Amino acid sequence: MKNKLKTRLGRFVSACVVVAGVSSGMLFVGSAANAAEITSDDSAAFEEFYDRYGVDDATQQRLIQVLESGELLDSMTSGAEPVSTVETDAEGSTEIISTFEDGSISVTSLEKPSVAPSDGTVAPRAVSGCTLYNGGGFASYSNCLVSNGNGTTSLQFRADYSRSANSASISNWRDAQVVAHYGTASAPTLTPVRTTATPQQPAVVTMYSRFTSYNGLSSEDLYLSLRVSPSQAWTTTY
Repeated sequence: MKNKLKTRLGRFVSACVVVAGVSSGMLFVGSAANAAEITSDDSAAFEEFYDRYGVDDATQQRLIQVLESGELLDSMTSGAEPVSTVETDAEGSTEIISTFEDGSISVTSLEKPSVAPSDGTVAPRAVSGCTLYNGGGFASYSNCLVSNGNGTTSLQFRADYSRSANSASISNWRDAQVVAHYGTASAPTLTPVRTTATPQQPAVVTMYSRFTSYNGLSSEDLYLSLRVSPSQAWTTTY
């Protein structure tokens, strides 16, 4: 039964992505019309996410009860500090897994690039994935995916960025998408806070949406940012 639920959810999200790509390049799932109900797809998506990161079933069920009551988990709440943070190299991305006091988790991710061949040929991943171009003292990263998920909401967008010894910048931010379970999320926006880094501050582009629980009891602002300095690129949820 769980596998069937996961397949149905995957089809629903994929269909929405295609429609959004044609219209505005942005996806948002959920609307005020269906905000008063939850479905088995919500728990299936939540359990799939938490299973992936090894969270035990007892903790999952306790957190699901909180969501079903219309309350927010710590991992969804602005200002909540994680009790532990682990950085891992996942397949195709660098992930930061934050665990909170109530046992909930939040995972931010920045796609790892494939290196473009120096002879000018196109690498297989360069068509759709993040690609690194080196030359002239610059490292340019193209079409890189920035994402965050906590089992209840999932945010992502793509951007290009570049770094050198003394400069950093972000360009071509696009394709903002948000998916919400146990509630709804507003249509996402992308804001260039600072497209070029200064000596004191990184370049920053921030995605924003607002989550409202299915029964209207709770709501929270959602943020996902790409930050780039001459020495590194990273993601945050502020």
